Amino acid sequence: SPAKSSKPSAASTKALEQPSQQQDHQRRRQEFKTVPPGQRLEDLLLPPTQQQFSSSADIHRQKLQILELCVKNVFERRIADAKKSLKAVKRDLAHRSSRLRLVDLLNDMVVARGMSTLDQQQFEIACELLVQALRFDAQHEEWLCALRCLPLLERLRCQLPCQNSTASLELQASMTEEVQACTAWSSEAFWHWAFSRFVQTQLCDYYVGRLAEWKPDEPVDPSATALDIVAKVMQHSEQLSTAELEELKKIEEETVESAAKHFIVILAALRMPLEPAKRRWAGGGGNRRDVGVSELSSTNQG
Repeated sequence: SPAKSSKPSAASTKALEQPSQQQDHQRRRQEFKTVPPGQRLEDLLLPPTQQQFSSSADIHRQKLQILELCVKNVFERRIADAKKSLKAVKRDLAHRSSRLRLVDLLNDMVVARGMSTLDQQQFEIACELLVQALRFDAQHEEWLCALRCLPLLERLRCQLPCQNSTASLELQASMTEEVQACTAWSSEAFWHWAFSRFVQTQLCDYYVGRLAEWKPDEPVDPSATALDIVAKVMQHSEQLSTAELEELKKIEEETVESAAKHFIVILAALRMPLEPAKRRWAGGGGNRRDVGVSELSSTNQG
């Protein structure tokens, strides 16, 4: 007789499948966790490793080093080397820390070290970096970079040779169209804020010196805010004579007046273009006056 088929029955197949299904079910339960009440989902997620943090910090540190090297090359007249990293540096100025670091480096070179007069190539690269930083600042509606640029824009200049003459023309950074196109300069809110910050810094520096004379045993904390310093001054003011209080009042008034004159000069330099055709005029006859950059000029700068 023909041999019986060795094909397993349906019952035996079902018995074999049951353990496999149970194992799959247990595996799925292990893979998918249910968040118990009162526990946050973030607590179940694996935290970033220290290596991830260190790698991102290292990348940012390397970018700052490239920025510092680019600025150093500009001031040491290594223009070809500076241009190699210029695009990468300008792209990284989208980060706030990079913008502030750039302005601090330029202030150190121009204001602190007195390297304020550059040749044309140096001047163009320095202004190009500054303009890019100011544009990113405006995109994020921040003014700190513009505020720190003010002393720099007053001093940074370039000597341009005149044709058919041995004389040279001096061009300040505040006179360039690209710098004047910064939106902060046309904002009254910016100038009010910058003026108050400037006066506050001047008075704080003055009173820190006076507090060191009044209370030599209590040095002022370097991280003290303006309110902390004012509070200490008010506490000590009870011990001052009327003449000393009048002297302090006079110094404060002179500081505010000097700052106002200083800011008028800066504002005029940043708002008055060199070309008369790009200025906006108001009034008529003998009352006609120049009131700043024209709308057409501002539009063309974008």
